[in-house]
Parts: sequence; C-alpha cells; structure tokens
Amino acid sequence: GEIVRKFHEEIKAKHLVRPTNIFLVGSSGVTAPVESKPDAVKEAQTVLSKAMLEASGLKMDFIDVKREAELSIKGMIPARYKDESVLVDIGSGNTKGGFVDGDKLVTFGVPFGTTLLATKVAGMSGPLAEKMEDARKTQLLPALKKELANGAFGKKNHVYLSGGILYATATLTDFGKKKPYHPMTLEQVLQLESRILKDPTAFPTPDLSGIRDEEAKKAVLKEVENVKKIYKPDQLLAGVEILKTVLTELDVQKEKKSLFWVREGQIGWISAYVAEKVK
Repeated sequence: GEIVRKFHEEIKAKHLVRPTNIFLVGSSGVTAPVESKPDAVKEAQTVLSKAMLEASGLKMDFIDVKREAELSIKGMIPARYKDESVLVDIGSGNTKGGFVDGDKLVTFGVPFGTTLLATKVAGMSGPLAEKMEDARKTQLLPALKKELANGAFGKKNHVYLSGGILYATATLTDFGKKKPYHPMTLEQVLQLESRILKDPTAFPTPDLSGIRDEEAKKAVLKEVENVKKIYKPDQLLAGVEILKTVLTELDVQKEKKSLFWVREGQIGWISAYVAEKVK
C-alpha cells in the first residue's frame, strides 16, 4: 500500500496526470498460486483492495488470465501482422497468450510461470534437473497441450514473446543491439538450457571473450547483473523450460516461424488497459 501511495503521488506531482486517468489494477499473476480456489482468490483480492484504498485512495481492479491475454494481444502484436501472429507471455505466476480470429480473440492460459514452477519443483525430492524435467513432462506439458488444442495456434507464422525470461535469454545468448521487436530462435533457448544444466545450482555466466569493445562488454555485463538480481538459477531454469515447451508445442522449428521478443512487453497489456479506460 505504501509503495502504491508513493507511485500515485509521483504520477500526479511529477507527471501531472489527472487523477481520473490514474488506474490501479492487479494482473492475473497476483492470485495465480490460489487460482484453483475461488474463495481464496476472492479473499486475497478483498484484503489487497482494502489495503490499497486505505493507503492511496485508489480503488483496485483485477483481471483474470483470459482478460490479461486479450489485453496483451492488443498491446503487443503490431496491427499489420495481427492475423498471422500468436502471442505468448511468460510471467512469474502464469503463462498466457492467444491470437486474433476475425473479430474475436482466442486465448490460452496455464498456471505455470517462472517463479511458480520453480516453487512447485522446490517441494519435490531429487536433483534439480530431474525434478524440473519431471514437472515439465507431467504437469506443464499436459496443461499446455490441453490449452493449445485449437489447431490454429500452430498455424500462425509469427510468434511474439513477452516476459522476463525472454529478457534473460536474450541477455545471456545474444550480445548484439537489442531491438523493440528482437528476433530470437529456439536454438538460443536450447543453448541456454544446456549451459544451465551443466550446473543447475550456478548462474550461467556468458562467455564474452568475443566482444572486443570494452564499453560494449561493460554494457553487457551490466545487463547480466540485472538478470542475476531478477532470477535465481532454479527460476532461470524454470523459465527456460516453459519457453522451450511452448515453442516446441507451437512447432516453430519445423515450420521455420519468425520469433520476436517484445522488449517492452511488460507494459503491453497495461497500455491496452489504459487505452480502453480513458475512451
């Protein structure tokens, strides 16, 4: 509540946004850990809403995974490619996305995100790599297959990807200039997975010996340190496994599809939400 209050005051005082154009909304990931328990979700939202209102004076809205997927599609897929594209957003609490079908939006969502999958695996016994693979095959994969049963998901030529794990993957495998819609490949994901699995308990520091420019190397190292602050090794592995599984299910390799990391994807659904609210 205190953090929201500070943001609220800064938005009004520094950026001069009218109070009627300031919104407080909770993403689907906020209650993802108790998603299967409606009463627990309602209780969590009630407690959070009350705290936010008391601290900031703002009424809080919540969106579910389907609604977040719809907003993400609107906010991240370029309009000119909307009919031939699918969006996948991998968050900390869940993975969701979808595509445009005429005047409708087809969405999917599974309760497996980087942090949540890592937490599930932490409660299992055995070596990390084995536990992660077991969870991927027995929990994540069946859930994804069910959600992606609509064959149209696999027919889209462009796959737009969003989420912190995409930032991490690009940072640790591609040292070139990052673009707003940054091209990626399944090979990058598999390369990072291989490096992590060599020692799942250690952070996979990249080999920067090929970068001769010292300033460029410093810039990459700074990004690598940011990734270290965001992800523990088990969370990094969880994110990579989710990403690999999604891309494999979409058959991106066989069909030679174009993959793009939406660099500012974290504000995609938020931008679409605000655009709807201020109309």
